[in-house]
Amino acid sequence: MAEKSYGFAIGNLRARENNLFRDSDFAQLASLKSTAELGAALADRGIGERGNDDVPAALQDSVSRLWSYLNEIAPDPSVFAPFIAENDFHNFKVVLKGIIKSADYSGILMRPDNIPVEVMEDAVREKRFDALPSYMREDAARAYEILISSGDSQLCDGVLDAACMRAQLEMVNDKGFKS
Repeated sequence: MAEKSYGFAIGNLRARENNLFRDSDFAQLASLKSTAELGAALADRGIGERGNDDVPAALQDSVSRLWSYLNEIAPDPSVFAPFIAENDFHNFKVVLKGIIKSADYSGILMRPDNIPVEVMEDAVREKRFDALPSYMREDAARAYEILISSGDSQLCDGVLDAACMRAQLEMVNDKGFKS
């Protein structure tokens, strides 16, 4: 295969631009009355299969295919890491609160991710945050302590949101991008 270039990637994306949802598409989807109608409308747009009412699974499959496509055409897929980090911090919040409250959280995890959910689960259950990436360790431990000691989930979220923004900025700066 020829060497990938940003010009090729941009051209490839532009060619697929007409397949994107527009405001009118979202308005139509929002007006549907049932999961079956939503599943059928999405299937008409190539998301999921007709007759399958499992909309979350269809959307997750579509997201997985999108990220595979982007990784396939991107000259340097690591440029996506700052965006994916937001999913990692979201997932850590979900795992932390889910484990502490003994609640099922599997349906609200976000993909793609840089950090496997199992690593996050082990970190929380074992109270060992050194398995997490360096940009998350200290703040993950702090958020854990806040949630355990005070139950203040807003402060916990604030600590992790600030850590996420710092990590994203660090990742962008490490790549040498100029604003």
